[in-house]
Amino acid sequence: MPVQPFSPSSIPPDHLAVLVCLLEENHSILVEEYSRSLSSGLFSNRLEFHPRHASKIVAIEADAFAGYISAGFKGAVEHGAQLADAGLGKQVVINFMDINRDFLWNHFRASRAILDMGAYYRSQVTRGYYEAHEARVLKEQDEFRRAFEIALRKSLSEVQAAREQAQKATERVYRAVILAQEEERRFIARELHDQAGQALIGLRMSLENLLNDSSSDLKKKRARLLNAISIAESTLSDIRSIVYSLRPPVLDLLGIDAALKQLCFDFGEQTGLLIEYSGANLVGVSDEVAINLYRFAQEGLTNIVKHASARRAWVSLHAVGEQVQVNVEDDGQGFDPDTVRPGIGLVGMRERARLLNGSLEICSGGGSHTCLSFSVPMA
Repeated sequence: MPVQPFSPSSIPPDHLAVLVCLLEENHSILVEEYSRSLSSGLFSNRLEFHPRHASKIVAIEADAFAGYISAGFKGAVEHGAQLADAGLGKQVVINFMDINRDFLWNHFRASRAILDMGAYYRSQVTRGYYEAHEARVLKEQDEFRRAFEIALRKSLSEVQAAREQAQKATERVYRAVILAQEEERRFIARELHDQAGQALIGLRMSLENLLNDSSSDLKKKRARLLNAISIAESTLSDIRSIVYSLRPPVLDLLGIDAALKQLCFDFGEQTGLLIEYSGANLVGVSDEVAINLYRFAQEGLTNIVKHASARRAWVSLHAVGEQVQVNVEDDGQGFDPDTVRPGIGLVGMRERARLLNGSLEICSGGGSHTCLSFSVPMA
């Protein structure tokens, strides 16, 4: 049943005077009851409420009802809003009102006017509390929504920027891969044309001449057959060399240490570069890591011959914790990594390191040696 507004004139003056006196006399008792109620409902309050504020809130509540009476029955709505702003939970506010109701019932159960006034006070306080509480919740929701929108816009912007950056990086890698593939194809085509192709043409002509030879000179025919066999053996050797450059068989048979040792020996024989190799027979290096280590050393030695004007080079393979590292060093003229535009070789090295979660370090300077360190996880 809704509480009907009461009329101040309906309260007998003597009852009102007695009520004020009783409130003053029972002030300490009411404070104790408010404190107990506040403590029992501590965890139902909002996070903004701090226990150190409890005594202040209790004192305000103890004076609120008396202040309501002395102010001509005004200020109850404002008091309810004050309780909401203090961070009190709904149940604690209701408990406060129950304490007031029980106090009036114990002392004025025979006075309907006093009880009506208490009920009206309760309704006004709770109305002020709910209005302030709702306004606060709506404000917080709006602030949360705006904060979420800002964070979302920022996140989307960062995601878009990261996506664009990743796309550009992917495009660079893709172009580098395509260029490397085309360069490798040109190399294979050139090698097959200049070596194997020419040799096979010579072999065919030799066999055709032998086929058309109607003489009975066996010695001459034998010489031509031996020449054809020699051409075939030379062509087979060239093809094996090309196949070896694509993927050395020793890498699959004996591992990365033996493959690098063979690479240094063959490269030195072909170019005249004095290469010293030191390595370790590492266990647990994956096939993907092994071929990338090999390609790094191969590219590093190729760059030395092309650009360094070096006489000597050093290649090493060793483990550093959970990482495997290949170093390629030379005694050449060096370069400044900060000013020299990297070619496809260095770009390929960096991309190999990045795709394997590794790193490439370059130590060089004008007029001094150069050292490249390629370090990646073993597996």
